[in-house]
Amino acid sequence: MKPFKRDAEIWRKAWRTRNSNLARIIRGVPQTLTFDLLTLAVCCRYAESLLKNPRVKKYVMKHYPEEVRDLETLLAEFERG
Repeated sequence: MKPFKRDAEIWRKAWRTRNSNLARIIRGVPQTLTFDLLTLAVCCRYAESLLKNPRVKKYVMKHYPEEVRDLETLLAEFERG
């Protein structure tokens, strides 16, 4: 009976270690992910507001037309989610 009891203790310890490691990994992801998503949303809204300004858009289209098209595509993709 002793070997079984010892095996059960080993499995319980391994299970606790696994769970604590997973919990540690999971705790780090949402904080980083949330911050990155918030940063992305703020940057996209700012770029969108700049492109809505006719003077800014005219200047940027004159000097960087390809980048404006890329940015507009990115903003449309962001809106679709």
